[in-house]
Amino acid sequence: MKSIFGSAFALALVLVPTFARADGEEQPPPLPPTQPAPSQATPSAQPPPADTTANASAEKPQRIIPIGIRADGGYSLRTLEKLPLTGADLGLAIGAQPNRHFAVWGETRLFIGSTENGLGVKGFRLNCDLDIVIDRFRITFDPGIFIVGINRATRDQTIVGWGPKLGVAARFDFVQTDAFALFARAGVEGGPTFSDGSLFGGATFGAGIDFDIRHGDRNLL
Repeated sequence: MKSIFGSAFALALVLVPTFARADGEEQPPPLPPTQPAPSQATPSAQPPPADTTANASAEKPQRIIPIGIRADGGYSLRTLEKLPLTGADLGLAIGAQPNRHFAVWGETRLFIGSTENGLGVKGFRLNCDLDIVIDRFRITFDPGIFIVGINRATRDQTIVGWGPKLGVAARFDFVQTDAFALFARAGVEGGPTFSDGSLFGGATFGAGIDFDIRHGDRNLL
């Protein structure tokens, strides 16, 4: 009987530590998180870009100076000294309006006409037009130079003279759009020739068109 109890006790001493290790066995601790390599490190957070919308809206609109081309023509009454002349007067100009009430143009004008006796006359002028702008109405001062030639009756020859000139014109825009204007124009001009002091000048009545090649908002000028 003692041998049986002794065997059972010995078996218990062997099995108890085994079950204790099985029940109390701990799981291996989790591995620590892997640190990223320096080259793969997460970049530091960048501050968000500044909101420029408010600043842009607060800024004034960009000022664009309108640039235009002007063409006009009309009927002209002129004199060379006391010799009456009639014909067509044509003008072509390019200019800009840097200010709401001021514009400047470089202009060429051509007069093609004749005397009462049918002698041909041609005149060319190169002007600097200075416009005073009042809404649809403009007053223009146009200093410049001219050259005029008149055919002789007895010979196949042209008498040529040239000199300085002054002029003034009035213009009214009866049609105005964002891209062009249609206008009526009347002007008077004249000056002496350097050769003998003969006066060449007269009046012109006509119409024309002025259109933008670089559109700018004249309300911002």
